[in-house]
Amino acid sequence: MRVLFTTLPGYGHAYPMIPIATALRDSGHDVLFCCAPGFGRVIGQHGFATRPSGIDYRVGQEAGLVPSWRAARAAGDRSYPYTGKVLVEFASAAMLPDVLRTAESWRPDLIVRDAVEFSGCVVGEALGIPHATGRDNRFLSPEIWRAEAGAELDALRAAVGLPPDPGCAMLYRRLGLVSMPPSFVSAVGPDAAPDAREFNVHVSPTMRFVQPRVTCDPAPALPDHLVNGDRPLVFVSLGTIIRDDDLLDRIGATARTLGVNILIAVGPQSEGANTPRPQVTFMARVPVEEALRRSAVVITTGASGLTVMALSLGKPVLTVPLAADQPINALRCEALGAGVRVSPQAPTAEFAEALGRLLHDPAAAAAARAIEAECRALPTPDQAVGLLADLVAQGGTGI
Repeated sequence: MRVLFTTLPGYGHAYPMIPIATALRDSGHDVLFCCAPGFGRVIGQHGFATRPSGIDYRVGQEAGLVPSWRAARAAGDRSYPYTGKVLVEFASAAMLPDVLRTAESWRPDLIVRDAVEFSGCVVGEALGIPHATGRDNRFLSPEIWRAEAGAELDALRAAVGLPPDPGCAMLYRRLGLVSMPPSFVSAVGPDAAPDAREFNVHVSPTMRFVQPRVTCDPAPALPDHLVNGDRPLVFVSLGTIIRDDDLLDRIGATARTLGVNILIAVGPQSEGANTPRPQVTFMARVPVEEALRRSAVVITTGASGLTVMALSLGKPVLTVPLAADQPINALRCEALGAGVRVSPQAPTAEFAEALGRLLHDPAAAAAARAIEAECRALPTPDQAVGLLADLVAQGGTGI
């Protein structure tokens, strides 16, 4: 098979799909990614060819490129239709011409898309190519999709000669792969979703849950004092978009009080910007899987990527939710008994109390191990390849 992946230019968008793309390649299939020009280097680190598609930006930079979103953020307007205006009208529409040209010339048998990259499914519908989603963290019902982005999705379809899709059936018409445990999605109900317009709990009948796998950039090994030290290790990452030195300082200040080593991932752009303190290590490039496996507790914003990776390895999580899917994921971790939520404005003492509780709570450790066992029981990425092959064999009509 030839499989074309389409993704927005963000680690949390592309990296959950890398294990599936790798399994496809290892099974002898041809894989190609369409992504923003500058993001090709990120994908290329994993051995995949890319085609530049759309404009050159990174997820997190949209406010500088979409004036209406910039104004809404400045005004604190929570009613702004982000999904329709930014994800569809800005990001996906910019990719559409390039993805269409790539599909017409490369002639893939299947398109696998990031769940919030919509040119992939529109091109698939226009050219009669089966399409699937390779990751999801939104879990919106068709009704919410329609309310939030229906007009923009119909405009995207019209650009390639497709009729309107009043029920947003295109989005869940075929297979959707979800690299997280089902219990994580269902841990909270729709009424508890902090931002139900953007992140919810709908699971389509066409979705299939598969094992999450750790995906990260190449990195040096952990320092010896973290590997062979006698203190518990706490791994901290605020992700690739957010940078908050004051928050990191408050978290780092708990190290001596609790008798732990704290490893803080700061990203290559911040290399050398932090002053080391006793028992706190800053790394620009972290071997994420090794750090997770050696950690007693993981501190994250609650973004689905690292949060699910940590839980899949049986690690309790302390979440510091800031935006996007982080608030609902923080609630999920608490509901499952595998996490504690702390406000990003909390003082050091509150971080120390919450972290100390997780370090010494056998119930939280047991809950995290139960999620790890649930993840291990899910189909592997290799088995997901079989689901994708079946979709193609059935002409795109099966799930």
